Amino acid sequence: MADGQQLVHFRISTGLSEQIASHLETQIIAGVLRSGQRIQESKVVQELSVSRGPVREALLILSRRRLIQLFPRRGAVVMPLNAPLVHSLSQAVELLMREVLRDQAGRWMELKGRQLDDVAAQSRAQYGITNPFCILKFLAKDHPNPIYGDVISDLLPTLDRVFGKLTRHHPECARYLKELVMHDLVPALEAHSVEGVSRVIGALCRGVERKYLESLERTG
Repeated sequence: MADGQQLVHFRISTGLSEQIASHLETQIIAGVLRSGQRIQESKVVQELSVSRGPVREALLILSRRRLIQLFPRRGAVVMPLNAPLVHSLSQAVELLMREVLRDQAGRWMELKGRQLDDVAAQSRAQYGITNPFCILKFLAKDHPNPIYGDVISDLLPTLDRVFGKLTRHHPECARYLKELVMHDLVPALEAHSVEGVSRVIGALCRGVERKYLESLERTG
């Protein structure tokens, strides 16, 4: 209450903002919107027939997910997918997922294995190959501590960009990362091996960084 009147807080429709953010995120991951490219707010408004409010909220969502940068007067620009960014993200994901996977290994059940198969199938439908980061997101979301899932959800879109580029330009690298998860990580979880999952997540994150650096050297 303020001066005897009830305050009504203004809120933009999060549903529409998330849909717009998801649409733009898909274009960034697919390489339609490239590193350094400006995203014009007015163009998005016109193309999607929406108002400016939800578009601005969507851009804030993408900024939090490190997919774009917001500059005064210049607007939104797709985040450069460079070596320092990939290095920082791979380190953060390794530290976070190491804790998640240690806990998951201790309480792994057959049901989770079947759920993981469904996630892998959905990933293949989108990328044409199992995206290992979709698997990591599922495992983080399944953890009893919901903060793990929230943090991973914000970090992984950038690594999805990395995987998308590897899938398009260097499919053998994408297959290498997929094999680490499906043939090494999943068996380690099934065996309840804390040591095994720690080893694999380290190899996966270092492999992502190494393979992407090789991709940058070839294609820029």
